[in-house]
Amino acid sequence: MGNLKKTYLFYGMALLLCAGWLFSCSDEGTSTSYDPSLPVTIENFSPDSGRIRTQFIIEGSNFGNDASKVKVWFNEKEALVLNVVNNAIYTIVPKQPGDSCTISVVVENDSVAFDKKKFVYHITESVSTVVGKALEAGSTDGSLTDATFQSPRWIAIDWEDNIIYSDEYTRAVRLISLNSNEVITLFTPSVILQNFAFTEDRREFYATVDNGSVIYRFAADNLWVPEEVGTMGINGYFHGMAMGKDPRYLYARQNVGVVWQVDLENGWGDATRFSPEAYNEDGGQGNIAYSPVEDCFYVVSGNRKHSIFRLSADGTTYEKYAGGGGIDGSSSGYRDGPADQALFNFPQGIAINSEGDIFIAEKNNHTIRKIDHRTKIVSTVAGQAGVSGYEDGDPLEALFNTPIGLAFDKEDFLYIADQGNHCIRKLSIE
Repeated sequence: MGNLKKTYLFYGMALLLCAGWLFSCSDEGTSTSYDPSLPVTIENFSPDSGRIRTQFIIEGSNFGNDASKVKVWFNEKEALVLNVVNNAIYTIVPKQPGDSCTISVVVENDSVAFDKKKFVYHITESVSTVVGKALEAGSTDGSLTDATFQSPRWIAIDWEDNIIYSDEYTRAVRLISLNSNEVITLFTPSVILQNFAFTEDRREFYATVDNGSVIYRFAADNLWVPEEVGTMGINGYFHGMAMGKDPRYLYARQNVGVVWQVDLENGWGDATRFSPEAYNEDGGQGNIAYSPVEDCFYVVSGNRKHSIFRLSADGTTYEKYAGGGGIDGSSSGYRDGPADQALFNFPQGIAINSEGDIFIAEKNNHTIRKIDHRTKIVSTVAGQAGVSGYEDGDPLEALFNTPIGLAFDKEDFLYIADQGNHCIRKLSIE
């Protein structure tokens, strides 16, 4: 608590100092309007390095005095501009702009980039426990400190950053409100619900029971009360569900590897085959997620092929993307590196961040892996391969026990259903 108070005091004093400096500039007559006949210049910035939310000052000329007309960029990430006078801009460092950042300023239609030095960004990473009592199983509702969890499996985040999850053993669907400090049970079906498919605005979601006999709709406007809206109409088991670009359709991954399309306007037994080819998985568990960045689906083949497949948005192309030790491989194991040579051991949960990178929860390796969609390189971002346990802190020293469900909130913080530890964890990279 003492350190926290010191931190607040430091930032408070820094804000006052910066505000005083800016106002002193104004008093000296430098806070004049932008002059389009003169160039915008950057003379210096400080500090030279820092983390997210570091206070940042740019010195120069002809910035004007209207913050609404000024933009500051760290590489391609826009920063929040707090105040502007004609020879100074006060801003804060945005989240993850890159390791080495070119600072650019735009004033109305004029722009300038500073080429004399770059800002060095330091990443802050941590794993923390959000809710649940590690190693203590239960199913008690209540406050975040009192609530207990049995076997959290699938997880999703709504537009208010409420966490919704399904429990594998109790079958309960529960809502965790971080803002209201409470955990409540929404619904307990007779058959476990599988992965959730949220709409783009995150105000409603769909889920099917394991055997596909019922598809439920949960809507915030209806207080998350479940409503039966359809059925798969297909014999088999369905372990994953996603929504694509068109909100009229749901996409469900069957245990044999086929992806089916459900028309929500006529969803009673009207699922049609979407993927062009079934992979011989025969009972394999898996998942599916849609990438709006790439406009495609990523399909997890968990305990049979230990791989990730890429399915085109029109359903015509279904190909191996990562894992299995090669394009035709189905080997399990642990290996980072190029996606086509990487190894996974029972991947299950999948989530895609706002940059389009793919994150995988590995049930048997007890790790969280990342696939960079630009470089197609697989890396470990949290956990220790093959080591189960419970430990918060540095991501690569943290321990998980059978992580399964993954979901990003709107700030790109990753929430993890840590099934064996009976809790919800959070990976912060900023």
